[in-house]
Amino acid sequence: MTLALSGHAVVGGIAIGQTHIIQENELNIQEYGINPEGVEPEILRLETALQNARQHLRELADKVRQSAGEAAEEIIATHITMLDDSTLRETASKHIRDQLCNAEWALQLYLESLLSRMRNIKDDYIR
Repeated sequence: MTLALSGHAVVGGIAIGQTHIIQENELNIQEYGINPEGVEPEILRLETALQNARQHLRELADKVRQSAGEAAEEIIATHITMLDDSTLRETASKHIRDQLCNAEWALQLYLESLLSRMRNIKDDYIR
């Protein structure tokens, strides 16, 4: 079976290796309201989820370093850095407090806002 893929090169040259076909996995984030008494537990739930994601990514980085090398590990390290961004935590927590919404939805609101700002950057390279 032959499959032709197209994309944008990050670096020039030829790459040889295993490929993995990944189906687009659009998450369906559910929004639901919380009571004012539920704000602090919901923020704690957000913090716990971020901490669990960090731990999972650290474990993945260790495995990737052994099988794919430092460059692949650095990609995962970048994701860990994004999770450590105080703006992410603060903004999502603010959405939970102000809109009385669940942690997943608060994070989705933050990410949509960030994506919108990125799309509006005039410089193609930075965008």
